[in-house]
Parts: sequence; structure tokens; C-alpha cells
Amino acid sequence: MSTAGDEKYIKEVVLSTVEKCGACGRAYSFDNVTILGHEEELWFLMVVCDGCNIRGLIAALIKEHKRPQVITDLIEGESVKFAGKVTTDDVAAVRDFLNDFDGDFASLFGKRE
Repeated sequence: MSTAGDEKYIKEVVLSTVEKCGACGRAYSFDNVTILGHEEELWFLMVVCDGCNIRGLIAALIKEHKRPQVITDLIEGESVKFAGKVTTDDVAAVRDFLNDFDGDFASLFGKRE
């Protein structure tokens, strides 16, 4: 387990676990995680905070071929149907809609009785 894809996965796992700097609370970015090395399933990484420049050392035990199961509320076939379908324009349109939305879902979807 040492390909570029594996290293990206390792960084993502670390960021999902250690999201923020313990000193200042700023969120770490993907570019602030450096893999220092690994010995079998034990990985050593360094994180650097953009806010306060404090460095942290992380040791992570990540078992090979044991990636977490994806948990979703999509029904069978929807994950394939919707994969890669959301664009940045879609996200911008929802953001713009929510900026002006008054919270009245009943009028948005029609009243149900």
C-alpha cells in the first residue's frame, strides 16, 4: 500500500479524523498533510496549521484492504446514477436560491392536507 492513490486515501482518512488544529482551531487542508513514511500498516504523517504554523505528528494504523463501507440513504442504483452529476454551477444555483429563500417549504412544495 504505497501508491499515490493510497497516499491520497491515507491523507483523507487523517483529515476526517483530525480536522482542526488543537492550538487555534483552524481546519487543516489536504495540502497541509505530509506523509513521512510507513511500516506495513503503521503510517506517520505531519500536519501543519496555516493559522498558527504549529506542526503535529500523527501515527495512524490503517489496515490494508479494509476501507470503510460507504453509508448512504440512496436506494440501489442511485449512487451510480448520480455519480459525478453535481457541477459547480449546480452548487452555485442552490447557494443563490438559499440566499433568497424565506424558509416557507409549504409554499415551495405545495400544501399537503
